[in-house]
Amino acid sequence: MATQLTAAQVEHIARLARLKLTPEEVKKMAKELTSILQYVDMLGEVPTDDVEPTAQVTGLTNAL
Repeated sequence: MATQLTAAQVEHIARLARLKLTPEEVKKMAKELTSILQYVDMLGEVPTDDVEPTAQVTGLTNAL
């Protein structure tokens, strides 16, 4: 599972996204982003060995 994001990591992400966050927002985002990353980690546990890769699901072919 993902560990808790630090304030420095959140500030770095915010800087990359060109966001200015207050210290309160940094604390809130650390919690929320950590929760999202934990959920993504959970998706990695889903057994997909017998699932064929899919590019699209409609069955349409190139019309051109």
